[in-house]
Amino acid sequence: MPRLPRIYIEGSLYYVTSMGNNGENIFRNKEDYMTYLELLKKYKEQYGFRLFSFALLPDSLGLLMELSEGQTISMIMHDINSSYTKYFNSRFSRKGHVF
Repeated sequence: MPRLPRIYIEGSLYYVTSMGNNGENIFRNKEDYMTYLELLKKYKEQYGFRLFSFALLPDSLGLLMELSEGQTISMIMHDINSSYTKYFNSRFSRKGHVF
């Protein structure tokens, strides 16, 4: 049975976290951090969410965001994290999950 969809409450702030698969680092150097920030900027413009704060740690990240109407956290995070996974796997010649 699939899980229930996340609840959307207009004007609410959502704290979203992502962690490296098996506790591995998701950011290895400054270029990785900068790439993730560029992806955040790109998808922030595309989806129109408000980003209040963020924390990018070597093995995890946290985002405090407010969604625009009609958008879901799942859609946003899928696009950001899948784009970053493609970059990360290509850059470090690896395959598989990053998050």
